Amino acid sequence: MSLSLLVTIVLMVLILAITVGLWARHHRARPVVGGIGWMLVPLGLYLFGITDLAVNGVLSIIDWAQRTVWGDAMTWGAALVGAGIVLAVVAQFLPKGPKPAQQVPQRPVAGAAGRPQVPGRPAAAKPQTRPAPAKSKDGLTDEDREIEELLRRRGIG
Repeated sequence: MSLSLLVTIVLMVLILAITVGLWARHHRARPVVGGIGWMLVPLGLYLFGITDLAVNGVLSIIDWAQRTVWGDAMTWGAALVGAGIVLAVVAQFLPKGPKPAQQVPQRPVAGAAGRPQVPGRPAAAKPQTRPAPAKSKDGLTDEDREIEELLRRRGIG
């Protein structure tokens, strides 16, 4: 049995185990159908010849590593590759989009009883006074008239 066939079988059994686990957890057809689809991928790659190429590539890298003398340049190269991978992974966890605007911290405001406000707690809510909308002769604002017109058009009221 060739190594590429063994790799294919191991991958298919691993995907089968994951599929059975997902099915046991959810009891739905979706993980089963998806698992069968993913199980066919290694088999198709084997029949297409890609698995042989991958196995030969891994064996070539192992041979290269065994016959290469480790030096300072290789140490720096390995460190830079590792740092690059770590930074790429960390970048995926950083928030996306623009940074939210920061508010300027204000001095503690005295609470209702004259005590300073505790940081992290909102101050006592003070109702914001807005000027009352101007009412016309019939006692309705422009917004009220607009709402009544919409209701009349739809046959309500």
